[in-house]
Amino acid sequence: MVKVILVLITSVVVILSATSCKNSLQPNYIVIATEKLNSKAINCHESDTFSKRSGFEILCSEFYRFTQTYTPSVQSLPAFASLLTGLYPYSHNVRFNSHNSLTPEFKTFPEMALNLGYRTVFVSSSPPFFRKAGISQGFEIFDDNINPEIGNRNFQDSLRLTLDYIKDVDSKPFVAVVQLGDLKYPFKETQSDLGEIRNLSYESQLEAFDEKLFNFFQELKKLEIWDNTKIILVGLNGHIANDPENDPSVINLNSGNSQVAMFFKDFKNNKINTKPNSISIVLSLKDIGQMLFNTFKGPEGHETNFSNFSEAEMEEEKKLNPELIVIESAWPKWQQVGNIRSAVLDNSYLFINDKSPKLYNKLTDNLEKSPQPINGANRSQVDLYLQVLASKNFSPFVATPEFHRLVTDNEALFTKQTLTEQTSEFFDYHYILNKNLELSANETRLLISKYNLQENPCFAYFSKALKNDFLKKCKSKKAQFLFNQYILKQPSDKELRLYFQKNLAIYSILKKVHLENAKLGLDFIPIQNLKISSIQNYLYQSLKSIIAIQNGDSGSN
Repeated sequence: MVKVILVLITSVVVILSATSCKNSLQPNYIVIATEKLNSKAINCHESDTFSKRSGFEILCSEFYRFTQTYTPSVQSLPAFASLLTGLYPYSHNVRFNSHNSLTPEFKTFPEMALNLGYRTVFVSSSPPFFRKAGISQGFEIFDDNINPEIGNRNFQDSLRLTLDYIKDVDSKPFVAVVQLGDLKYPFKETQSDLGEIRNLSYESQLEAFDEKLFNFFQELKKLEIWDNTKIILVGLNGHIANDPENDPSVINLNSGNSQVAMFFKDFKNNKINTKPNSISIVLSLKDIGQMLFNTFKGPEGHETNFSNFSEAEMEEEKKLNPELIVIESAWPKWQQVGNIRSAVLDNSYLFINDKSPKLYNKLTDNLEKSPQPINGANRSQVDLYLQVLASKNFSPFVATPEFHRLVTDNEALFTKQTLTEQTSEFFDYHYILNKNLELSANETRLLISKYNLQENPCFAYFSKALKNDFLKKCKSKKAQFLFNQYILKQPSDKELRLYFQKNLAIYSILKKVHLENAKLGLDFIPIQNLKISSIQNYLYQSLKSIIAIQNGDSGSN
């Protein structure tokens, strides 16, 4: 009898111990960082319109919704670096989507998590989120193995890969970060789970995101880790429609392009039936990054964090430490056509630091269409903003003629009709390169023959004398753009046709270099980033081989 009692007592102790261990498990963390996802993309006020398999409906019903979160940069890589470090771009020095990287002196929240025993993983879906950007710090697994011929992973592949890595972490707590870039590719085809092909649009990409997010959440529930996993879904930058009244998206600092979606699921919220609150505290992604950083500080960390999340504490800290939010776009500086554009967000006021400054009151002008006059009534307010920006080395933005030309050219080439047309890559890469590589007549003849370029109507009729045939037979908008730019606008075009023959003959070489640059994390490939000397050397070696073969030589020379 005593033996039976001892066995029962032992069993109870084991069960209680196991339950205690399970309840004391450290929570897991998943961060889903999505490009081009502004605060209005997921409308929780219209949740009755969501489908039955809607990830957005789960976000609206089980997550805290932060309604006033702003990106520190409308370029995605600097914004992501702020999420990792809790610092502004002017502090961590990642200002562009390429040709800069996060240096090891800046600690990231994955590094802090790794030190606490978390397994850490990152999955990239598109450029410029590559190891070269310095964002691999603290990640045990950093998967940026993207096929450069395809250019990006879609929602489904990125989320499935993240799940695969999560399954391999055994019983240890994990921090998984996945970057999603599909929303910046509105003209790529998407299909529903039933195989239905959607229209090519930003809205179709959102539908695909909604559906794949639902599948991802369901898989987390099947794995029985949903309840013990805190999830943050955040936009890195916003999205604006193509409208002549809007500033170009690459420098647009208005709310449509800078106010981003932000959702947070606290694992405790699954134990109750009440819907989490909407949180209207004005925050920067830099603040979200700081909260993530504080989360993994260990026992000594007492600042606002996601480990012991409290809306009241967050609000109190903001009151005790009020701070103006700074937003920037360094795109003009990256492209070498201007300086960095900057803005300050002060609760309901948005100040854009241009040569002709703009001040918006978001309460009375929600669409930010009517800047307020800057006069005696608000002069001291504006002077404060200018002083703050000057202390961060920002100067008023000046839109140079070179900037306007580059924006116009980009808009001409990044349209639905242009991006979806099937034509020779030459018209893409010539535009990007805009350089003349000198070839002899013999070299030109050999290369044209090698690549069968005589059959290209856009090439064959590329001259002013054949204008009518060109306009009738060449359907490429890219080719038409170049024709108008270089043929019709040029009074002397005697050598232009040969010039384009040369460039057309080597388009495949330019494509190779473009893909190599894509691997380095470049985004829209600025002109100066294509290495002319390397192209010329590659071309020279190719020509030697071709000429040697034509002459019956081995090509060894």
